[in-house]
Amino acid sequence: MRLILATLLALLPLAAPQAAVVVNANFNGQQINCTNASGISQNLGTNTFKYTCDTNNVTRTCTPTQNIAYSLSTLTITVTCTGGTEQGLVVDATIDGSQNGNGLGGKCLAATNFGYDLNTGEIGWTCGAQAIACYPLSDAQYDLVNTQVTLVCSETAPLIFRHGFDG
Repeated sequence: MRLILATLLALLPLAAPQAAVVVNANFNGQQINCTNASGISQNLGTNTFKYTCDTNNVTRTCTPTQNIAYSLSTLTITVTCTGGTEQGLVVDATIDGSQNGNGLGGKCLAATNFGYDLNTGEIGWTCGAQAIACYPLSDAQYDLVNTQVTLVCSETAPLIFRHGFDG
């Protein structure tokens, strides 16, 4: 198994330098497919599998619960795992006085679809299955070294962005 993994990881760049490696992962019961994975590794000592999905810049680490399937012909890796972590864009948002960057009362450690709507003044992102949005009350703080955004905002649009405002 170690030899097969080492051979696969060593040959992937030589087999198709233009092709992307696909990781199809069942991550804690949720199917997550990544069409452009990099940094793929398996640590047999700690029984962990790790990869970065370049499409959304999220790194996932988990414990495989079944054999990992490697296909050289399709450059596809299929893994089923439990536990683990996701790490990507961290959103530390205080919304109406409470930390709620993940929609469940904490920081979001792997936000996707992060954006700002110029028409409404709303900042929005997705954390797992949660879509979150708020209206900044102060400047957002962008920490590029730690890939983190810190926000203080409200669920209610400021007066300037409310529809039907007669000023």
